[in-house]
Amino acid sequence: MFGPSPNVLIQTCTLYSLVPTQDADGGLDAEASYSTVIASNVPCSAQNYATSTEEDVDGRVSVYNRWLVFLNADYGLKADDKIVLNTGEEIYVGNATDAAGRGASWQVDGTQRK
Repeated sequence: MFGPSPNVLIQTCTLYSLVPTQDADGGLDAEASYSTVIASNVPCSAQNYATSTEEDVDGRVSVYNRWLVFLNADYGLKADDKIVLNTGEEIYVGNATDAAGRGASWQVDGTQRK
């Protein structure tokens, strides 16, 4: 089965697996939790398709950017794994699906939190 054209996968990314690690206060240590690299220099195509903002009870505003990332193989990504694009954007995986049902193109839905 044919995968995506190299002309489509014009970006590269690094894929990280979430391995939860606690910090001194018992919270999630974000840097240590994403120290496991699944793959690097992976050809991809990433497209931002929606942005939303949320305000918590203390008035803090968070911006969420929704992304679709297309890959040419199944890297076994799970919810909360991280994709870092060659542009520096960090995207947290929501789910990964076999886009056409033929194992040749993988679509990852993710969120960037700012």
